Order: sequence, then structure tokens, then C-alpha cells
Amino acid sequence: MGRVGRMIIAGVVLVGLVIAVLLVAFRGDDGQRSVRLPALGDATGKIGGAAFLDNGDGTLGDGDSPIAGADVYAGYFSTRFAGDEFHTTTAADGSFVLSLPEGSAQLTNLFVEVALATESPNGTPHRSAISRRVAVTVGTRDALVSFTSLPARCGESPLPACGAPLLPDLQPVLDGVSTTPDLPLPADSWSVDTITQPGRRLLRFSSVTANVGDGPLHAISNVAPGSTVPTTEVWQRVWYEGLGFSDRPLGTFLYDGGTGHRHIHVADFEEYRLLDAGGKVVATHQKVSFCLMDNLQLHDATTPDVGVYRPSGECGSVEQSINPGWTDYYAAPLFDQWIDVTDLPPGSYSVEIVADPDDLILEMDETNNSVRFPVIIPNP
Repeated sequence: MGRVGRMIIAGVVLVGLVIAVLLVAFRGDDGQRSVRLPALGDATGKIGGAAFLDNGDGTLGDGDSPIAGADVYAGYFSTRFAGDEFHTTTAADGSFVLSLPEGSAQLTNLFVEVALATESPNGTPHRSAISRRVAVTVGTRDALVSFTSLPARCGESPLPACGAPLLPDLQPVLDGVSTTPDLPLPADSWSVDTITQPGRRLLRFSSVTANVGDGPLHAISNVAPGSTVPTTEVWQRVWYEGLGFSDRPLGTFLYDGGTGHRHIHVADFEEYRLLDAGGKVVATHQKVSFCLMDNLQLHDATTPDVGVYRPSGECGSVEQSINPGWTDYYAAPLFDQWIDVTDLPPGSYSVEIVADPDDLILEMDETNNSVRFPVIIPNP
């Protein structure tokens, strides 16, 4: 063999060695991309970990694949820490490191949340996300956030591989949540308002609508964030076991930019009815949603660790959600939180709060969408 031939062979061998080194650096011995935990160094005020696709054995090991480019947040109880410094994305090996606010070591119920992006109803990418939260402590470097699959659209007729649907279940409640004097329960909140509409008498009250189902009530549109269109179509995103999802028409988002809060409302979310002593409906009022969000947690609920989470107190301009085990609370002073009783005689009545009165939302149980409490309309 000549000199040129030997040089060619040597070059091929060298290239092969380089490729092998790169493969070892980015893949495990089994040929799968390796999941790696970060080196925190000074772990004071930090949390480290990794997000990965689990191969089914429930532990991190051979056969698991890293999830790269996922959003990672930290928070406590149910609230994400605000600020870009408490948000990051996972690296190619699935690892992440998050800084925490000063004093976090004294907080209880700390969590790390990994959010996986999904497409919008019309196919635009990164309009939404489904998240998993895991409990952590300050200084840990091995916070493991695992998923068994990535989000995927199941289509109009979901395949068996999507698993069972995880449906929401709306149920107005009169108790079972922690309240404060500023957030009274419906039966403790009612009053007659003669100021908002001069010459009219408005029976005001709060409402508390719980999601007691297996999955989030997830309302999502395909408008651009911050859009000021008056109305737009909205879909209910139904989630399935294994993070499959499908979208079905839910109705209309109404954009309200005139009252300062500049966000969207789901039309026909609730209806309020006033019943006389004989049970006859004598007055009604249709109520659009103020904002579908997790306000108050049910006492006896075990909130799933997978959900559609939003920044605390944020009313989204593209999507909104109520996760299982949480309630959407509307205070009595809010607009439309009333029934007009101007022309009714004084006496004993009942207020009936009805969630999803037009049956637009796909739920686990359609028979538990109302609740009643007594009121007394006084003399003018």
C-alpha cells in the first residue's frame, strides 16, 4: 500500500475516533442520549435537576431520554416565583439549575415545574404548555422531573394509545375552601346594591366554582397574545392519559379592554337564578367568566402534579385554566355578579348558581353543576 493510501486510512480512523468521542460525550453506552444531573458548585439558594422521558421503570437510568428546551420554573405551594431569574430552560442533557429568592429555605412546599410546549388549536407552535411539578428542597441537585411521553395531538377521534380522557368536572360549592373576610363564601356574602344602577336593586353575592374532575378545564384560543379583537373562537383542550390532547369548540372569548384589566372572558360560563319559596324561577342573570384561574384550593382535594399552570393571578389573553382540586372565585363586587330584584316583593328566596348552563363544556358529570343558598329580600 502506498503512502497516500496509508494517509487516507489514517484520516478515516481519526475521523472515526472523533465521532466516537462525540457519541460518548452525548450518549450513554447503550446508544441513547444520556440524562445528566448538573454540578451546582455552591448550592446555596439553588436547585438543580433534570427532566427526562422515563422508559417505564420509574427510575432514572439506562433507556431514559433527556428533555431539552423545556421551560423550568420554581415556586412554593401553588405560586411561581416572579422574575426571569427564577426561570430557565433544560439543556441538551435535560439538566437545569435555578436560583431561588432569598429566604426560600424557610418556605414550605417548594416545587420545581417543568412545562412542555404544545401547539395551539390551529397548529401554531408553542401557544400552550402542560406541566409537571415535583416537591424539592433548597440546595438539592437531583430534582428529577419525569414524563412517560411528550404531548401529542390525538385528533378528532382519539386513538386507543391516547388513553382515557382526563375530563374536568365543574361544581359550584358553598364551603370546603379556605376563605378570609375579604373572600366570603356565597351564603355569607349577599347584599342588595342600590348604587351601581340608580333606581335598580341588585342582589349581589360571591360564587365559588370547583373543578372536582380528573383533568384541567383548559380554554385556549388561537389569537396572538395581547390581541384586542372583540371576540374570538375558543376551544376546550381535553387531556388524556399519556399527555395526548384534542380540541373541541367551547364557544366565544369576549375581549374586554375598557375596564382596565384587558383580558378575555369565556361567554356563558355561569347563570344565576332566583327561586321563590315554591321553587319557581322568578329572575335570572347570565354571567360571563371573569377569568378562569386557580383561586382557592379545596380542603379535601389531592391536586394532580400534572396540570395547566399559569403565573399566579395572571388572567391569560390566549388561554385560561382551572386545575383539579381548585376553585374559581368571583367576589360579590365584580361586574355582573348580581340578579336584578327591583320588581320582586320582599321575602324569602333562594339563589341558584349554575355552572356551564348551556352545556358547552365536556365534563365527567353533567348533573352536579348547580348549588342553592337562601337569601331574604328586604323591603325597599
